[in-house]
Amino acid sequence: MKKSVLVVLGLLLSMSAYAKNRDCGVVFLSSVSVQADRLDGSTHGNKMLIGFKSQACRSIKWAYLENSDEAYDGMLSIAMTAYLHKRRLAVFVDESKDASGAKRIQRLTLQ
Repeated sequence: MKKSVLVVLGLLLSMSAYAKNRDCGVVFLSSVSVQADRLDGSTHGNKMLIGFKSQACRSIKWAYLENSDEAYDGMLSIAMTAYLHKRRLAVFVDESKDASGAKRIQRLTLQ
C-alpha cells in the first residue's frame, strides 16, 4: 500500500514539473544573438538569444539558453544553421524560466 501511494505521489509531482513546457511550433528565426558577461547587469548576459514569431506562442518573442548549459554548443549550432540557411525550426520553451521576457529553450529541432 505504501509503495502504491509513493508511486502515485511521484507521478503527480513529476507531472507538475513539466507543466510549464510549451511547444511554440515550427518557426523561422528572425535573429540569433550571443552575449558575453554584461557589466550593466542585464539578465541576457552569458546567453544565446533567438528571436522568432509563433502563432502558438504569441506572447513569446525571444528564447534563451545560458552558455553554461551542457546542450549550449549543439543548440547554438542548430540555431545558426536554421538562421543562415533559412530553415524552419521547432521550438520548445520553459515558460517558468524568464530572463527579461525571454523564455528558456528546452528543445530545438531542425525541420
